[in-house]
Amino acid sequence: MDSGMIFENRETGSSVNVCFRLFRQGDGEEFCSCIEDFYGGGYPYKEYLDEEFLLEKCAAGEMTVLCGVTPEGEIISTSAVRKDEEFGGSALLMLRVVKKAYRGMGIGKAQEERLFRYAEGQEGICSLYADVMTHNSVSQGSLAYAVGTAILSNQLEMNEALNASMIQMMEQSVTPHLGGNIDVYA
Repeated sequence: MDSGMIFENRETGSSVNVCFRLFRQGDGEEFCSCIEDFYGGGYPYKEYLDEEFLLEKCAAGEMTVLCGVTPEGEIISTSAVRKDEEFGGSALLMLRVVKKAYRGMGIGKAQEERLFRYAEGQEGICSLYADVMTHNSVSQGSLAYAVGTAILSNQLEMNEALNASMIQMMEQSVTPHLGGNIDVYA
């Protein structure tokens, strides 16, 4: 998906090169390792730890899973958008995890921005919501702000398109003078 970015830990001086890419065949074990690093064995939605389940959802266009991967092939971060089957036009942000050893370097935020750009380009998604399970309240606040910004951006674009359609419709009207004057009597 991209050529990679260098992220630095200011406290330790260590750095890591991370490439963000879509989940693919063979990622299951590394993906589960990343989720378990954050949740231990307590991640409640076990079906999302099944590689075949994720691949099916992605292939059907119902879900997009993004992975942050080191040059050695270690998945150190994950995030996903799943279209909501019950509420058309909505999508759920989920599986947003960064391994403990790599937190505080901005990896989650960079991955989130890529995922939002992807979601904004998807036809039929006009709102995002998150089921946030986090141990980091700053991260939770950051996510809430980013989701609100993405939704506002998408809504503004939809309003602009609607306005342009309305203007075009009025310009092409057979009787453009109709409705131009309104007489109000008391």
